[in-house]
Amino acid sequence: MISAPTTGTVPVRSQWFQVRLNDSVPPYLRSLIGQVEPFPAAVRDARGQILACNRSYDALFFLASVPPAHRNAFLLHPWNVPQRFVHPVVGSLWLSPYQLWTSPTPDGLAAIGFTPVDVATAAKLPDLARRAR
Repeated sequence: MISAPTTGTVPVRSQWFQVRLNDSVPPYLRSLIGQVEPFPAAVRDARGQILACNRSYDALFFLASVPPAHRNAFLLHPWNVPQRFVHPVVGSLWLSPYQLWTSPTPDGLAAIGFTPVDVATAAKLPDLARRAR
């Protein structure tokens, strides 16, 4: 699931992949974060508010249990160095962050996410994606 504060859903690319829409997230960014799965990815605005995310990002940070107003990337994790996460089910994950900015606009939209640092983490990411709520 690509999560966002609104509740409407539409099918994208295949039967199993659904997207919750947020009007401020352009379709190309929704598509991008869906296509990089199982790598955790999201779209944030200039204030760090997470507007949409894929299933892996949701499973890593348990965003389904966080009210939309409190989903802030700047508060969830630092963005300058690889980080180790311990997920209660899939275990230790060593992930390196990235940010991809869209064209310069006042909304400051960016695709953010993580790539695996090691082979063990890469092998665990598909299981992480399946564990999203």
